[in-house]
Amino acid sequence: MDTGVTGGEFIGGATPALAHFLRGVTKDVQDPVTGKPLYDAWASRFKKDAEPQVETIVGATDYTAYQEYLGISCIDMFFDGPYGVYHSMYDDYFRQSTIVDPGFAIGVGLSRLWGILAWRLAEIPVLPMQYSDYATAAVGYIEAAEAHAGSDKPIKLVAQLARRRRAGERLQSSSRTGSRQGRLRPRLRAPSTRS
Repeated sequence: MDTGVTGGEFIGGATPALAHFLRGVTKDVQDPVTGKPLYDAWASRFKKDAEPQVETIVGATDYTAYQEYLGISCIDMFFDGPYGVYHSMYDDYFRQSTIVDPGFAIGVGLSRLWGILAWRLAEIPVLPMQYSDYATAAVGYIEAAEAHAGSDKPIKLVAQLARRRRAGERLQSSSRTGSRQGRLRPRLRAPSTRS
């Protein structure tokens, strides 16, 4: 987390494999602004009956080394609002305690969310990763790169993207098939009793 509270609107971001988990945790935490479940307050900003949009997190922040260089899935959460004073002399305790979050209720709500999220990750025997969501996102990233390249770019780039698109589609297909058939569940064996 880079900036925790700059206003009262919850923003959740994650690598695609953890997006479903993040949505689930927000169902069990009260929104410090509305008093409703955080999930409902978050979802209310999107189309009716739509689930909240988990943003794509990108580099240039504290988790860059983990996500971009080591490939570790990450989550980023904060309460957003008009800010404009980041790293300035006005980014201080007085502003935070009187203008942004009087009484620090939003900060406490964010701390509760982080606490429940950490507790669930610590207590679960298998991490709640949904790689089918990662595969879907990978195909979307490839489509965005193809659209950005356009038809007037070198064919070499288009050929590279086509190979990556096929690989992403295979991953997407196999992760969905494997999830339905239970093939992606970890196979845990009892420890050997031989000495």
